[in-house]
Amino acid sequence: NGLAEAFVGRAAADMMGQSALDIMPQPLASIVHDRVARVLRARKPERFEASAFDGRRIEARVFPVSDGAAALLHNITEMHALRRELERVRAMDTAVNAHSRAAAIRLDGRARIEAVDDVFCRLSGFRREDVVGHRFLDLTAPMERRAVGELIERVLRDGVTRETPLTLVAKRGAELPGQLTLAPILSDAIAHGAQAIWSPTDGLQEDLRAA
Repeated sequence: NGLAEAFVGRAAADMMGQSALDIMPQPLASIVHDRVARVLRARKPERFEASAFDGRRIEARVFPVSDGAAALLHNITEMHALRRELERVRAMDTAVNAHSRAAAIRLDGRARIEAVDDVFCRLSGFRREDVVGHRFLDLTAPMERRAVGELIERVLRDGVTRETPLTLVAKRGAELPGQLTLAPILSDAIAHGAQAIWSPTDGLQEDLRAA
């Protein structure tokens, strides 16, 4: 059809009588050629993914028809890229969660806490249910709240990533100095929340080891 003509860059009349090896880009051509041969032998459909020479990712279904075989090609480049991105994000989450000095805190669009990880709970003494739904600013040292509030507002409004020193207040009132990095969670270029990573200063970490 017309989409197939556009995909291979040739008119339908020029493709008649040609094999996949003659008309399709490699490495897709060799894979389709092999799968068509298998479908013709077994008379059973096959489904697979492959890359085209220009970086596109193609999902193909090859199935038998009365006088041979047919192939349906679907461009899934964007979906493939999203899957790879999700895999990278999951790997990053795993690395952060395994880091003994990095506490992860997720905020909603009103700067309220949506989630915290085990490191945050261990360092602060709070349980998740103690803080989820509460304002993040309530966990910061009073003298820093105005500056931190302005930083959070800028991150959510402008969709930028920022870093600042930040002192958390633990469950028993102890002040925990550290460094905060805050990145917006974007949807269609609009921030609907933010991901924070907070790590204690070396002095605090030494105190924790000594304890």
